[in-house]
Amino acid sequence: MFLSRLAPRFDVALRDVRSERQEFRLEAAQALARAASESERADAREALRPLLDDEVARVRAAAMTSLGFVGDETDVTRLLRATRDPRPMIRETAVIAIGHVATPAATSALLALLDSAEAEVRYHALVALGSGLDAAATAQVARGLGDTDAFVREAAATSLGGLGDGAIPHREALASRLDDVAPVRNAAAHALAAIGDARAVPALLEDVRRGRPSSDTLHAIVALDVQSAREPLYAIARRFIAPRALRLEAAAALAALGDDRGAAHLRERLEGLFLRPKLESLAFIASFRVFACAADVAALVERPGRVPLDVVAHTLERLDASAPGQRGLANLARLDHDPRTSSSP
Repeated sequence: MFLSRLAPRFDVALRDVRSERQEFRLEAAQALARAASESERADAREALRPLLDDEVARVRAAAMTSLGFVGDETDVTRLLRATRDPRPMIRETAVIAIGHVATPAATSALLALLDSAEAEVRYHALVALGSGLDAAATAQVARGLGDTDAFVREAAATSLGGLGDGAIPHREALASRLDDVAPVRNAAAHALAAIGDARAVPALLEDVRRGRPSSDTLHAIVALDVQSAREPLYAIARRFIAPRALRLEAAAALAALGDDRGAAHLRERLEGLFLRPKLESLAFIASFRVFACAADVAALVERPGRVPLDVVAHTLERLDASAPGQRGLANLARLDHDPRTSSSP
């Protein structure tokens, strides 16, 4: 059995970008992404820029990826040129790298790329655009809902879903995508749920009834308090052939809707013998803020060793609006200051 090569040291990588061997240039380009100090980042930028014109496509792609992490606004123009490369891999890598630069110039470049003739460029530009967009930029993102490519429409809906109230002016455009193909329909439903629009409910219920709802769907169901989802959620929670994590997440969503059956299902796992189901149950109790299980989580404080107390503490912090959650946190604080008791299992 052979060990993989170690990444070159930073000073060696600066030298190897000029190597005649393409594998050395590739490794050097990848290693320079780890520049730590500002002086190292400046040196890395200068070393990477010539590689954007390397004769080997993989080396160019690696250089672009690294520039995404260490580059500055002056690199955005260089990366933009690569979005017109005839190779799809290079185009996609360039767009992703521009998104990682994360400067105003990068945001402007990504918005301009929404008009690209290449679907994968439009898709990755939408994925790379983050929150904090102004109204004009949000309107440009919303135009993607009418794109001819389904992946682009899905990305546009997902981007709007992450903008919170910024998506409100585009709720009608989102609603028009509720009869689209499943991925687009679900993304539009999640975005509508994020702004409290009940028109998302039928699409969310359909996703649940198919038996493999996404985490976003389950959170949207809880956010909109869709009580009609109780029975299909309970069916998922009790379906033995479904993945355990999905069963527990469905139970947590059910409990968050106020159904005692979901809370009981989670309690069973907290009392079981195996650690992993307990950890998964705690994760979903925290994610959905299942206050009905707060007392059961707090009880774990008194039984150190059953579950790592840092996990219990994280869960209780999510449940601190409940009296049992506050008592559990108080007990954890007492344990932390009691020299006779360890706060770790």
